[in-house]
Amino acid sequence: MKIKLLKIALSLSLSILSIILYKKNPSRLRKNVMIAMCLSTLADTFMVNVYGIGDFSTYIGAVFFMSAHIILALSFIKESKIKKYKLVNKAFNIGLISVILLSVLLGILACLVPETPQIIMYLLLLVYIGVICFNLVCQFSYAYNEKGLRYFLILAMSLFFISDYVIFLSMVNVIAEHNFIVWLTYIPAQALIIIFNS
Repeated sequence: MKIKLLKIALSLSLSILSIILYKKNPSRLRKNVMIAMCLSTLADTFMVNVYGIGDFSTYIGAVFFMSAHIILALSFIKESKIKKYKLVNKAFNIGLISVILLSVLLGILACLVPETPQIIMYLLLLVYIGVICFNLVCQFSYAYNEKGLRYFLILAMSLFFISDYVIFLSMVNVIAEHNFIVWLTYIPAQALIIIFNS
């Protein structure tokens, strides 16, 4: 119970930080990052099963997370269009290729490592991976165009993907759950997006 409360407290503090930064320096991008972070905190409450509804809680949390990823991706696309940046660039391509290769690896592991191949779970995860990839390549692209401190967005989304990838590996029974690694990468990822988006 204490671990659950700590996780929620960490997530909630990030949402509060996003609200403070938006109020201090309002912008369209900061507003959308704030909304996405609040959705992520809501997702976290379901992911740690605060409401006691069992495995179904994970699916509700995933929907809120996907919504947050889509909001972020669309926000960075809009900012890129306003600034007349090219969306498909070197960083976009690196991000896309990396996610595709890691997705293929996940599929291979899901078929070879568990006693029973986890094909259906893998196919379901591909939907979620597609949404994360959408956000990842948009932030990679924006960071590459903006340069400077915005490069932290590339680090942020890389950490975010590592965090989720560890979860994916446990969901297809390749590894046991490693919540420590997940939260060790997830919290810095969110913090970097909140601080360095603009």
